[in-house]
Amino acid sequence: KDKKVKLTPAGEAGMVRLAALLEDERVESLLWDRTVPPTAPEVRAAALQALGRFIKNPNKDERAKLFTCARDPQFRVAAPAMMLLDKIPMTDKLIPEWLPLLDANDLAVRRLALAKLGDRDTPEVTAALLDQTGHPDRKFRDEVFAKLAALSTGRKALAKPLKEAETAEEAWNLARVVAPFARGDAKTWGDELFN
Repeated sequence: KDKKVKLTPAGEAGMVRLAALLEDERVESLLWDRTVPPTAPEVRAAALQALGRFIKNPNKDERAKLFTCARDPQFRVAAPAMMLLDKIPMTDKLIPEWLPLLDANDLAVRRLALAKLGDRDTPEVTAALLDQTGHPDRKFRDEVFAKLAALSTGRKALAKPLKEAETAEEAWNLARVVAPFARGDAKTWGDELFN
């Protein structure tokens, strides 16, 4: 806290690593203070890595900091935040906190969010997953389609993008997902897809 002492980002990152080795509970607040901007990325990454030994049940403010870090465009900051978030048990109460991760810059972050949210059968999750069906990574799109197909709200929601598909490839990808369910409930899907 000494205003006269100015550490370089590398020096502050080293100080954070050293403080974490002390295994003193008072260090935890020092680490949390260094997880968000405008702190330098290398310091943030070191603080997040060090927090791994302290975090047991993060409160809402601490989770918000972790979600902010997971959305960071620099993977060295996002990666340790993802590892910490992955340890938090998923509940329906946490859905709104996880949804923004589906729009993260990094595909690994999106995949983590998909793994955490993909089995939650709610209209909010379905809408967020539908937004991912146009992602440029084909493997990720296929994973999203598989999750949507497993949700009752997801299966119903797939009819709309199928009707609005602009290319044959886009329509074909959606039709492959819908086909097994349309076969099982031809009346509902026929009414939905065909006037």
